[in-house]
Amino acid sequence: YIAEHPNMSKVPFFEADYPVVDIFHSPFYPLPIEIAAPARILTIYDLIPSLFPQFIPKESTQLQKLALHLLKPSDHLISISSATNSDLCRLTKVETERTHVTHLAADSNIFFPCYDKEKLHEIRKKYEIDKVPYILSLCTLEPRKNIDLVIRAYARLLREGRIGETRLVLVGTKGWDFGKIFEEIQADPRLTSNIITTGYVPDEDLSPLYSGAAVFVYMSIYEGFGLPPLEAMQCGIPVITSNTSSLPEVMGDAGIMLDPTDMDGLCMVLHQVLSDP
Repeated sequence: YIAEHPNMSKVPFFEADYPVVDIFHSPFYPLPIEIAAPARILTIYDLIPSLFPQFIPKESTQLQKLALHLLKPSDHLISISSATNSDLCRLTKVETERTHVTHLAADSNIFFPCYDKEKLHEIRKKYEIDKVPYILSLCTLEPRKNIDLVIRAYARLLREGRIGETRLVLVGTKGWDFGKIFEEIQADPRLTSNIITTGYVPDEDLSPLYSGAAVFVYMSIYEGFGLPPLEAMQCGIPVITSNTSSLPEVMGDAGIMLDPTDMDGLCMVLHQVLSDP
């Protein structure tokens, strides 16, 4: 298999010499075939490269395919959600007794309700957010995150005059194939003046940025876990997410969940949350 994908031979672990070990855990890369430890463990964050290759660079798809191909019958796998674990077992036919779920968590030292008015004002000023309500979304800006649906829903509400001066704040770095997202914004002059893109935001700014929002929206098509909705809930703001993959598992009964293609539904619940304290 490696011979068929010569780029894979450039991954550093193929060139390393390993001592005898009892446990070998890879938090991302394929388990090296050279390692014959009594316990070999691989962490799987999601099955996006295998289930949605159209949303991922080709190299990532090949890397995950290799990781799954090199698994031995005795290897153990850690998944970060039950949904990811189910996808893994279904896709690979791995026996469930060799899989383990360890959920992620939002760091309580970073994500907490911020009531400091001075800090909230400082953050608004830093990211040029007017003193009006704002809808917040935080993610890598790429097609899988379905940000274009959020933009179109916001544009409709803005055109119809149903959300007043509310802004849309998009937090996150540009990811793979991000052009479509910015095309959505540039297609309407009203959006360019009402949508704020912050780029990368440091940890110390996240709590007041979340806390100052009127609502958090995360309509991702697929998530291995989905930390941002959990972070938003931990900061005390209402959350709207898609109802796919691991997100219902993360949200429980604490948020509003919709089909990630439901434009009408998203417009309705955004207006509902923004107009009903």
